[in-house]
Amino acid sequence: MKYKNKETNEIVEAFQYDGDLKDRSGKYYIPDWAIDAFINQELHYEASELYLSSNIVNVGDYLVKKNGDIFVSRQKYFEDTYVLLGSSDGFSSINADIELVGEEEMPCCVIDIMTAEKLIPILADLVEEKNEEVQNLHLELAKIRNFKNTKNYD
Repeated sequence: MKYKNKETNEIVEAFQYDGDLKDRSGKYYIPDWAIDAFINQELHYEASELYLSSNIVNVGDYLVKKNGDIFVSRQKYFEDTYVLLGSSDGFSSINADIELVGEEEMPCCVIDIMTAEKLIPILADLVEEKNEEVQNLHLELAKIRNFKNTKNYD
């Protein structure tokens, strides 16, 4: 999930460690970057404790990916410092930022999955309404053309 630093507006990826990395069927339910860290043994278990390099990861801590680096953040610090993208406490669901791409600034829109799922049916309805409007305009245009054609022959 993506989070925004409340002071710097920097975007990071993070998840809260709940005591495991896999579900009952053995399937990972953590982000791909954390799976890669586990496979590469940057994230590993020692005597049933999870470690990131030499730092212990306690249940409730957040694993954070920032600028390609992964670090552990204690729950209180993380929740005081970051806000989930799309949450209602001072951060809109749709956040338009300017992102430097190459040497040009390009508008970038960051939308969390839950917001996107809510937007899809709304956008589909709008597209359907616009399609109906376009079809009606085409019908009106056809009527006008037909009327003009019949006027020219009279």
